[in-house]
Amino acid sequence: MVFGVDARANNFLWTKFWKAWLPSKILHFLWKCVYDCVPVKGRLSRYIVDINHNCPFCNKETEDVEHLLTDFDISKAISQAMDINSACLCSGMRLSDWIASWFAANGNSAEANRTMVEMAAFTLWKIWKLCCVVVFDNAQVNMLIVVSLSKQYRQYWVTNNNNQFIRDHHRTRVRVHVPWKRPPESFTKVIFDASFSKYIKLMGTGLIVVDDAGEWRAAGCTPAVAQDAEKAEARAALDGIKWAVANQVVNLQI
Repeated sequence: MVFGVDARANNFLWTKFWKAWLPSKILHFLWKCVYDCVPVKGRLSRYIVDINHNCPFCNKETEDVEHLLTDFDISKAISQAMDINSACLCSGMRLSDWIASWFAANGNSAEANRTMVEMAAFTLWKIWKLCCVVVFDNAQVNMLIVVSLSKQYRQYWVTNNNNQFIRDHHRTRVRVHVPWKRPPESFTKVIFDASFSKYIKLMGTGLIVVDDAGEWRAAGCTPAVAQDAEKAEARAALDGIKWAVANQVVNLQI
C-alpha cells in the first residue's frame, strides 16, 4: 500500500484507465507513475543509506520520475522522435496529471486519442527500460535504436491484438484440456519452455523436473540470446538435457 500520495490520484479515472487498450505490464507501470512509486533512485534513497540518487544519464539531477521520464533532455528527444504532439502535451504538467489527461473527455476522436495514448505510454515504458539497461548492464544510450524498438514493439502489439480480435470474432475458440501425466516408473521428466522477442532477440528458458512419483525435483530459468523462436525452443531443450547429464539421469523423458 502506498501512503502520502497526492489526493488527486484518488480522483483518477481508474475505470477508463484499466480498460485502456494497452499491455498489462505498461498499465501497471503507468499506475506506479501516477502513485509515484516507480523505484527511481530519488525514491530508493529515502530507504537505502548511501545510495547515489543522481540520474544515470546526466549524473547531476536527482533521479525522480518527473526528471527521468519527461524533463531530461534524452527523454524529451525520445518523446519528440516518437510523437511530437504527445510530447508537447506534457509540457509544464506533472506526470500524473498528464497521464490523467489521456483518459479525460476531450475534443479528439476516439481513434486519435487511442493512438496518442499508445504512443505516449509505449514511449514512457521504453524510456524506463532504457534506464534499467543503463543501470544494470552499463549499456550506451542510442536514441535511434530506442525509438525504433519502441515503434516496432507498439506496431507488433497492435497488429497482434487486432489479429486476435478478428480471429475471436470469426470462429469459436475451443479450449482442449490435456491432462498432465507423470513419467513412467524409474524415469525423470524434464518439462521445458522458452520465451522469445523477435525484435530484440532476447529469450529465456524455463525448466521443471519431476520424478516418477510426480514429485518436484528441480526448476530453473536462464536468460539468453537467440535468432528466432525455434532456436529458443532448441536452447530450452538443450538446457534440459544438460541438466539431466549433469545430474546423471539415466532414464529421461522430455
